Amino acid sequence: SKDLLNNVRKVGEILQKGLLELCMLYPNFVSNARGAGTLCAVDIVAPRQRNTIAAQLRSKGIVVGVSGQHAIRTRPSLTLQEYHVEIFIDRFSEVLQGHESKKR
Repeated sequence: SKDLLNNVRKVGEILQKGLLELCMLYPNFVSNARGAGTLCAVDIVAPRQRNTIAAQLRSKGIVVGVSGQHAIRTRPSLTLQEYHVEIFIDRFSEVLQGHESKKR
């Protein structure tokens, strides 16, 4: 259980760092990265787009939840590993890139 807790801390830091990077890369779409361990959330700037983005993530195999009008949240398994976070951030970035290219 000690290793599990250490893993959640380590992987959570990586996940939160990735979400902060997405906020910097796509400020027109995502903001307010926050969390504790691997329980994280970000706000989607436009509430209408939040459900679309969440659905697109799900279609790419990423399980996310929604909360309030703006938030997309993660509640992954405690056994989440770094490579899972890399997949999540890559797919989230792909979805956001698609929205950014439509905006132009």
